[in-house]
Amino acid sequence: MFTVAKLISLASNKTRLISLAGLAFISLTLVGCQSDPAKPSDDTKTKTSQISGLDPNNVVIQGVVTYSENLFLLGNQTIVVKLEDVSRQDAPAKLIAEDKHQIKGQIPITFAVHYDKRKLKVGHRYNLRAQILDTETGAINWLSTQSYPYVPGITQNINIKVRSYNSQVRKASQFQTFTCGKDKLTVLLIGTKIQLSFQNRKWILEQVPSTNGTKYQAGSITFWMNGSNAVYMETGKPAKRCALQP
Repeated sequence: MFTVAKLISLASNKTRLISLAGLAFISLTLVGCQSDPAKPSDDTKTKTSQISGLDPNNVVIQGVVTYSENLFLLGNQTIVVKLEDVSRQDAPAKLIAEDKHQIKGQIPITFAVHYDKRKLKVGHRYNLRAQILDTETGAINWLSTQSYPYVPGITQNINIKVRSYNSQVRKASQFQTFTCGKDKLTVLLIGTKIQLSFQNRKWILEQVPSTNGTKYQAGSITFWMNGSNAVYMETGKPAKRCALQP
Protein backbone atom coordinates (compact mmCIF):
# COMPACT_ATOMS: atom_id res chain seq x y z
CA MET A 1 0.00 0.00 0.00
CA PHE A 2 1.12 3.50 -0.78
CA THR A 3 1.68 5.78 2.12
CA VAL A 4 0.70 9.39 2.01
CA ALA A 5 4.37 10.40 1.64
CA LYS A 6 4.84 8.11 -1.38
CA LEU A 7 1.69 9.42 -3.03
CA ILE A 8 2.93 12.98 -2.57
CA SER A 9 6.33 12.00 -4.03
CA LEU A 10 4.74 10.31 -7.09
CA ALA A 11 2.54 13.30 -7.71
CA SER A 12 5.52 15.60 -7.50
CA ASN A 13 7.51 13.48 -10.01
CA LYS A 14 4.55 13.36 -12.42
CA THR A 15 4.19 17.13 -12.26
CA ARG A 16 7.92 17.52 -12.94
CA LEU A 17 7.68 15.23 -16.00
CA ILE A 18 4.71 17.14 -17.36
CA SER A 19 6.60 20.42 -16.95
CA LEU A 20 9.67 19.07 -18.76
CA ALA A 21 7.48 17.74 -21.60
CA GLY A 22 5.82 21.15 -21.90
CA LEU A 23 9.14 22.92 -22.05
CA ALA A 24 10.34 20.52 -24.76
CA PHE A 25 7.21 21.14 -26.81
CA ILE A 26 7.58 24.91 -26.50
CA SER A 27 11.24 24.70 -27.56
CA LEU A 28 10.38 22.63 -30.65
CA THR A 29 7.62 25.09 -31.55
CA LEU A 30 9.99 28.05 -31.29
CA VAL A 31 12.60 26.33 -33.45
CA GLY A 32 9.94 25.54 -36.05
CA CYS A 33 8.92 29.18 -36.18
CA GLN A 34 12.46 30.36 -36.87
CA SER A 35 13.57 30.73 -40.51
CA ASP A 36 15.44 27.85 -42.07
CA PRO A 37 19.15 28.84 -42.03
CA ALA A 38 19.58 27.16 -45.42
CA LYS A 39 16.85 29.32 -46.95
CA PRO A 40 18.05 32.74 -48.26
CA SER A 41 16.62 35.81 -46.61
CA ASP A 42 14.82 38.54 -48.50
CA ASP A 43 18.02 40.64 -48.50
CA THR A 44 20.00 37.79 -50.06
CA LYS A 45 17.31 37.30 -52.70
CA THR A 46 17.48 40.99 -53.59
CA LYS A 47 21.28 40.98 -53.95
CA THR A 48 21.17 37.83 -56.06
CA SER A 49 18.52 39.37 -58.29
CA GLN A 50 20.59 42.51 -58.75
CA ILE A 51 23.67 40.51 -59.71
CA SER A 52 21.81 38.24 -62.12
CA GLY A 53 20.12 41.33 -63.59
CA LEU A 54 23.45 42.55 -65.09
CA ASP A 55 23.56 41.96 -68.86
CA PRO A 56 26.34 39.41 -69.51
CA ASN A 57 26.30 40.34 -73.21
CA ASN A 58 27.28 43.97 -72.60
CA VAL A 59 30.98 44.68 -73.24
CA VAL A 60 32.78 47.99 -72.74
CA ILE A 61 35.81 49.13 -74.75
CA GLN A 62 37.73 51.80 -72.84
CA GLY A 63 40.62 53.90 -74.04
CA VAL A 64 41.87 57.40 -74.81
CA VAL A 65 42.04 59.69 -77.82
CA THR A 66 45.16 61.84 -78.20
CA TYR A 67 47.11 63.87 -80.73
CA SER A 68 50.73 65.02 -80.96
CA GLU A 69 50.21 68.43 -82.54
CA ASN A 70 50.94 71.48 -80.41
CA LEU A 71 47.40 72.83 -80.52
CA PHE A 72 44.56 73.45 -78.10
CA LEU A 73 41.00 72.22 -78.47
CA LEU A 74 39.03 75.42 -78.88
CA GLY A 75 35.30 76.02 -78.57
CA ASN A 76 32.66 73.35 -78.01
CA GLN A 77 33.93 70.00 -79.27
CA THR A 78 32.32 66.54 -79.35
CA ILE A 79 34.24 63.26 -79.40
CA VAL A 80 32.89 60.32 -81.41
CA VAL A 81 34.53 56.88 -81.20
CA LYS A 82 33.04 54.16 -83.41
CA LEU A 83 33.37 50.37 -83.43
CA GLU A 84 32.85 49.16 -87.00
CA ASP A 85 32.79 45.89 -88.91
CA VAL A 86 35.29 46.28 -91.76
CA SER A 87 35.20 42.70 -93.03
CA ARG A 88 33.88 43.54 -96.48
CA GLN A 89 36.16 45.51 -98.78
CA ASP A 90 33.40 46.04 -101.32
CA ALA A 91 31.00 47.69 -98.86
CA PRO A 92 31.03 50.57 -96.36
CA ALA A 93 32.01 49.78 -92.78
CA LYS A 94 29.07 48.66 -90.64
CA LEU A 95 28.57 50.52 -87.38
CA ILE A 96 28.37 48.25 -84.31
CA ALA A 97 28.38 50.84 -81.53
CA GLU A 98 29.71 54.30 -80.69
CA ASP A 99 30.48 56.62 -77.81
CA LYS A 100 29.56 60.26 -78.44
CA HIS A 101 29.88 62.96 -75.80
CA GLN A 102 30.94 66.56 -75.38
CA ILE A 103 34.58 67.10 -74.48
CA LYS A 104 35.39 68.76 -71.17
CA GLY A 105 39.00 69.90 -70.99
CA GLN A 106 41.93 68.95 -73.18
CA ILE A 107 43.60 65.69 -74.23
CA PRO A 108 43.79 62.86 -73.41
CA ILE A 109 40.07 62.28 -73.96
CA THR A 110 38.65 59.14 -72.41
CA PHE A 111 35.98 57.06 -74.11
CA ALA A 112 33.85 54.00 -73.35
CA VAL A 113 32.12 52.19 -76.22
CA HIS A 114 29.39 49.83 -75.01
CA TYR A 115 28.40 47.05 -77.41
CA ASP A 116 26.43 43.80 -77.45
CA LYS A 117 28.90 40.96 -77.99
CA ARG A 118 26.20 38.99 -79.84
CA LYS A 119 26.59 41.49 -82.72
CA LEU A 120 30.19 40.38 -83.33
CA LYS A 121 30.70 37.43 -85.66
CA VAL A 122 33.52 34.90 -85.72
CA GLY A 123 35.96 35.56 -88.56
CA HIS A 124 34.97 39.22 -89.02
CA ARG A 125 37.38 42.14 -88.69
CA TYR A 126 36.61 45.13 -86.47
CA ASN A 127 38.18 48.59 -86.24
CA LEU A 128 37.95 51.59 -83.96
CA ARG A 129 38.08 55.13 -85.29
CA ALA A 130 37.66 58.55 -83.72
CA GLN A 131 36.49 62.00 -84.76
CA ILE A 132 36.36 65.33 -82.96
CA LEU A 133 33.49 67.47 -84.20
CA ASP A 134 32.38 71.04 -83.80
CA THR A 135 29.41 70.59 -81.45
CA GLU A 136 27.31 73.28 -83.12
CA THR A 137 27.91 72.60 -86.82
CA GLY A 138 28.99 68.94 -86.79
CA ALA A 139 32.07 69.80 -88.86
CA ILE A 140 35.00 67.42 -88.44
CA ASN A 141 38.00 69.17 -86.88
CA TRP A 142 40.07 66.09 -86.00
CA LEU A 143 39.97 62.47 -87.13
CA SER A 144 41.98 59.26 -86.95
CA THR A 145 43.70 58.37 -90.22
CA GLN A 146 45.16 54.94 -89.45
CA SER A 147 43.59 51.58 -88.64
CA TYR A 148 42.99 50.57 -85.02
CA PRO A 149 41.97 46.88 -85.10
CA TYR A 150 39.86 45.57 -82.24
CA VAL A 151 39.97 41.90 -81.19
CA PRO A 152 37.57 41.02 -78.33
CA GLY A 153 39.40 39.88 -75.22
CA ILE A 154 42.83 40.70 -76.67
CA THR A 155 43.01 44.39 -77.59
CA GLN A 156 44.15 46.48 -74.61
CA ASN A 157 45.66 49.90 -73.83
CA ILE A 158 43.80 51.57 -76.69
CA ASN A 159 45.20 54.96 -77.68
CA ILE A 160 43.60 56.37 -80.82
CA LYS A 161 45.60 59.22 -82.35
CA VAL A 162 43.78 61.87 -84.35
CA ARG A 163 45.14 64.54 -86.66
CA SER A 164 43.80 68.00 -87.25
CA TYR A 165 41.64 68.52 -90.30
CA ASN A 166 43.95 71.13 -91.81
CA SER A 167 47.08 68.95 -91.65
CA GLN A 168 45.74 65.67 -92.92
CA VAL A 169 43.19 66.47 -95.62
CA ARG A 170 45.82 67.68 -98.04
CA LYS A 171 47.05 64.09 -98.32
CA ALA A 172 43.61 62.51 -98.51
CA SER A 173 42.38 61.36 -101.91
CA GLN A 174 38.82 62.30 -100.85
CA PHE A 175 39.87 65.93 -100.47
CA GLN A 176 39.14 68.38 -103.30
CA THR A 177 39.61 72.10 -103.73
CA PHE A 178 37.43 74.30 -105.93
CA THR A 179 37.81 77.90 -107.03
CA CYS A 180 34.59 79.89 -106.76
CA GLY A 181 35.41 83.31 -108.22
CA LYS A 182 37.97 84.79 -105.85
CA ASP A 183 37.18 82.33 -103.04
CA LYS A 184 38.37 78.79 -102.42
CA LEU A 185 36.01 75.99 -101.44
CA THR A 186 37.19 72.65 -100.05
CA VAL A 187 35.33 69.34 -99.87
CA LEU A 188 36.19 66.30 -97.78
CA LEU A 189 34.32 63.13 -98.75
CA ILE A 190 33.08 61.14 -95.72
CA GLY A 191 31.12 58.12 -96.95
CA THR A 192 27.85 59.47 -98.35
CA LYS A 193 28.47 62.89 -96.77
CA ILE A 194 30.86 65.73 -97.39
CA GLN A 195 32.40 68.34 -95.16
CA LEU A 196 32.28 71.61 -97.05
CA SER A 197 34.48 74.55 -96.04
CA PHE A 198 33.82 77.94 -97.59
CA GLN A 199 34.38 81.55 -96.49
CA ASN A 200 35.62 80.50 -93.03
CA ARG A 201 32.54 78.35 -92.42
CA LYS A 202 32.05 74.58 -92.33
CA TRP A 203 29.06 72.31 -92.85
CA ILE A 204 28.33 68.59 -93.05
CA LEU A 205 26.13 67.96 -96.09
CA GLU A 206 24.12 64.80 -96.81
CA GLN A 207 23.92 63.34 -100.30
CA VAL A 208 20.46 63.77 -101.84
CA PRO A 209 18.94 62.40 -105.08
CA SER A 210 20.00 64.15 -108.26
CA THR A 211 19.18 63.45 -111.92
CA ASN A 212 22.56 64.77 -113.01
CA GLY A 213 25.87 64.84 -111.12
CA THR A 214 26.10 64.57 -107.33
CA LYS A 215 24.15 66.80 -104.99
CA TYR A 216 24.66 67.45 -101.27
CA GLN A 217 22.43 69.47 -98.98
CA ALA A 218 22.04 70.64 -95.38
CA GLY A 219 19.63 73.38 -94.31
CA SER A 220 20.07 76.43 -96.52
CA ILE A 221 23.29 75.13 -98.16
CA THR A 222 23.36 73.10 -101.39
CA PHE A 223 26.45 71.91 -103.26
CA TRP A 224 26.25 70.25 -106.68
CA MET A 225 29.19 68.60 -108.47
CA ASN A 226 29.46 67.24 -112.00
CA GLY A 227 32.96 66.31 -113.14
CA SER A 228 35.27 69.30 -112.66
CA ASN A 229 32.39 71.75 -112.31
CA ALA A 230 30.38 72.61 -109.22
CA VAL A 231 27.79 75.08 -107.97
CA TYR A 232 27.52 76.44 -104.43
CA MET A 233 24.04 77.64 -103.44
CA GLU A 234 22.88 79.37 -100.27
CA THR A 235 19.27 80.41 -99.72
CA GLY A 236 18.81 84.14 -100.26
CA LYS A 237 22.14 84.58 -102.07
CA PRO A 238 23.25 84.28 -105.71
CA ALA A 239 24.65 80.89 -106.74
CA LYS A 240 28.41 80.63 -107.18
CA ARG A 241 29.95 78.59 -110.01
CA CYS A 242 33.08 76.70 -109.02
CA ALA A 243 35.86 74.87 -110.90
CA LEU A 244 37.99 72.03 -109.60
CA GLN A 245 41.63 72.97 -109.10
CA PRO A 246 44.11 70.78 -111.03
